[in-house]
This record gives sequence, C-alpha cells and structure tokens, in this order.
Amino acid sequence: MIKVTIQNIIKYEFRTHKTMPTMRVKGKKVKVAPIYWAIFLSTKIIIVILFIIFVLKEFTHVLDPYFVKMLLMLLI
Repeated sequence: MIKVTIQNIIKYEFRTHKTMPTMRVKGKKVKVAPIYWAIFLSTKIIIVILFIIFVLKEFTHVLDPYFVKMLLMLLI
C-alpha cells in the first residue's frame, strides 16, 4: 500500500509533468513543484487582502481600527 504524503505527491508530479504549474523565471517558462506554487499564490492572495484592507481603512470610515487589527491577526 502506498502512503499518500506531500512528498509522494510532489514526486509523482515531477514524474508526470502533466499537471505541473509553470512560472516565468528570467523570461523562461519553468515547471515548479506544486508546494512552491501554493506558497507563491498564498503570498499574492495575502498581499491583495492587505491592500484591500488598507484602501478601505484610508479612504472610507467604515472600518474602525480595532476591526482592522482583528482582521490582520486572523490573516497572520
């Protein structure tokens, strides 16, 4: 019986190369491991959420500072 672990999934993805996500590195398309792709996407999503909170906080008076602190604590 094969154990399903993240390492085995990454090894399988490297062998098949069919569902490997690609990124542009120095102008070339490079296939990357899914774990790196997930880290990259989650970082981008967190930055976008923080930017939205910043815009809402600065340009509207809808969010009070306590609420923004709670949102930031939930994200981190």
